[in-house]
Amino acid sequence: MHSLRWPKVLEYLERESQAASLRQDWRTHSVAEDVVKPFRDYWGDRDLFPYYQQPGRSPAVVMKIQYKNTFRDILAFCLYHYPRSPFVIVSYGIGFALISFTIFRALPKDGTPVTNGIVFVGMELVVFSMFVAVLALSALLSMISRKNKTVLTEHTIALGEEGFITETPYSKTEQKWKIVQKLARTRKHIFIYVAQHMAHVVPRRAFRDDLEWEGFYDYCWGKTREK
Repeated sequence: MHSLRWPKVLEYLERESQAASLRQDWRTHSVAEDVVKPFRDYWGDRDLFPYYQQPGRSPAVVMKIQYKNTFRDILAFCLYHYPRSPFVIVSYGIGFALISFTIFRALPKDGTPVTNGIVFVGMELVVFSMFVAVLALSALLSMISRKNKTVLTEHTIALGEEGFITETPYSKTEQKWKIVQKLARTRKHIFIYVAQHMAHVVPRRAFRDDLEWEGFYDYCWGKTREK
C-alpha cells in the first residue's frame, strides 16, 4: 500500500509539486516570469523538497526541513517528557506519599478538623511546589553542559519511505522508521522519540506554514503506524 495516503500529506505534496514544476519551467524559459514569480517567491532559495517521483516508485525524500535547536526547545522537551515519565511519576509519587504521611502524623491531636485540614492542604501545596521546583531545576542542570553543543546546533531532517536521515555539523545518521518509540506533538514542537528518554525536537518555526507542519507530522504518524 502506498504510504502517501493522508490528506494533509497529499495536499502538501501537490502544492510543492506545482511549485517545483513551475520553477523548473521558469528555468527553461517555458513559463513567463510574472506567472512563476509568486511560486518562486514563496519557495525561496531553499531547495528543500527534491521528491521527483517516478512511475511505480515512492520518492527517495518526501520532505526535508532545517532548524536550529535552542535552549528553550530542549526545556520544552524536558517539561513535556519528565512529568509523563513512568520512572519520574513513580519516584515522585512515592516521595510525595511519604511526606504527606509524615505531615499527617505531625498534625496536632487537639486541633480541630477544619484547622488541621487547612494546615495539611497548605503543607501539601508547599511540598508539591518544591517537587516541581526540583524537577525544573534538574531539567535545567541537565542542559547546562558543554556536551549539549551537539544538540543546540543546526539540524536537518529528511523524511523518506523507509526511514529518515538526521544531520548536524557533528554527525549524520540514517534511521529506520521502526526505531521510533513514540511520536508526540504540542502547539510548538514535534517530538520524535528514538529511545525512552531521547527524541528529535522539531520546533514549529522550522515550517513555513500550517500545511507544512501538518504534512510533516501526518507523514511521521503514518510511517510509525506501519512498523
